[in-house]
Amino acid sequence: MWTVYKSYKNFYFWGVFMRRVLLDFDGVIVDMLGSLQHTLSEEGISFNPEGVETYDFHGSIGCDRQKVYDCLNHRAVYAGAQFYNGVEDSLEKLKNHAEVYCYSSVVPNPFVMLVRQHLIKDIGIKGDLYVGEKPVLDGYDALFEDCPEVVERYRGRTDVYLIDHTYNKNVQTGNGIERFSTFVEAVESFCSKS
Repeated sequence: MWTVYKSYKNFYFWGVFMRRVLLDFDGVIVDMLGSLQHTLSEEGISFNPEGVETYDFHGSIGCDRQKVYDCLNHRAVYAGAQFYNGVEDSLEKLKNHAEVYCYSSVVPNPFVMLVRQHLIKDIGIKGDLYVGEKPVLDGYDALFEDCPEVVERYRGRTDVYLIDHTYNKNVQTGNGIERFSTFVEAVESFCSKS
């Protein structure tokens, strides 16, 4: 739960040091591809999440990429998005081992921003959302992320817990990057290092 080593990345908390971590939402704790698939299917559009080969929806996805991009502005995609299995318990465990900060970006849509701000509050973490590209932040001990470009920007800067997806298969592990099948597995690994 508490670390006893000193690091410039940690902050002082009641006489002991507590680690700080950044947490992305979509593809890490929230099944956005599943929600996209459900929303598109209700519009009669076939979408294949397993065919997504790049973060910008290239691959054998079963439909025109523009349909997916258009769907990213639908309220139903965000209102209906679900946590992956085991996320709630793992979030609680992570919060017992670190200060957790939101590190998620959204489309510039007021409804989407409101839904995600409520999620930050509901799960009891700190921080706020980013619109557009997420900045590289220093002073954190770990990042839980799925986006290949973001992961690469953190290579060698902090521990990166890469959540495995078809679109990030080309990311090489090492130099601070570890790959995990699920957020649950990544949290177990992070907490075992306390």
